[in-house]
Amino acid sequence: MGMGRPRKFIDWEEFGKLCAMQCTAEEIAAWFDMSREVMNDKIKEEYGCTFTQIFKVMRSKGFISLRRMQYKSAQKGSVPMQKWLGQQWLGQADKQDINQNIDHNVKHERLLRHVDNLNEQKGLKDGREEQERISESREESSGT
Repeated sequence: MGMGRPRKFIDWEEFGKLCAMQCTAEEIAAWFDMSREVMNDKIKEEYGCTFTQIFKVMRSKGFISLRRMQYKSAQKGSVPMQKWLGQQWLGQADKQDINQNIDHNVKHERLLRHVDNLNEQKGLKDGREEQERISESREESSGT
């Protein structure tokens, strides 16, 4: 009697850990030295569902674990992690971002005043109105 191929084996605890680490189906199949199709058949036998269905459940454990580590890191005093979690969970913003926007607006306003001064020197009454008219004309001709 001839011997067939050796039966492929999946360590389901290891499988769960790989899902928690967000490994792809291809990576997990390769880890167990089998094709994705064989792995899918084994998942169907073990769990009665597809890889995608069981992966969604098992990867959440990885999300929880990562969130726990991030939270512990923030509790231990990691300022970058505290700032990141504040931005993600509490909607906090970095003051630097706000200052950059203000700085950009100030520079824009200075530029407009400079254009006004140049236009006055050239005898134009209101440079901003002229600039707006030119901008509107360009927008209309470009179709926006």
